[in-house]
Amino acid sequence: MRTTMDIPDALYRTIKVKAASEGITVKEFILQGVQVRLKKHRQTKPKVKQLPVLESKEPGALNLDNGQIFDILGFP
Repeated sequence: MRTTMDIPDALYRTIKVKAASEGITVKEFILQGVQVRLKKHRQTKPKVKQLPVLESKEPGALNLDNGQIFDILGFP
């Protein structure tokens, strides 16, 4: 697939020099960077949803039924 993107001149010059020093094309250099980024993204753990903190006038005395809990957590 072909695409077009705008790269700042200074950044492009840096990419071009680095790619040449590694003996690869700018295209190969950019594709390698994308592949590294995607691999890193796949290896990260999914974020855990943080439960809300509920204020109470009597800590430890908050009585909620399942429906109220689901409303707070945003379940469908």
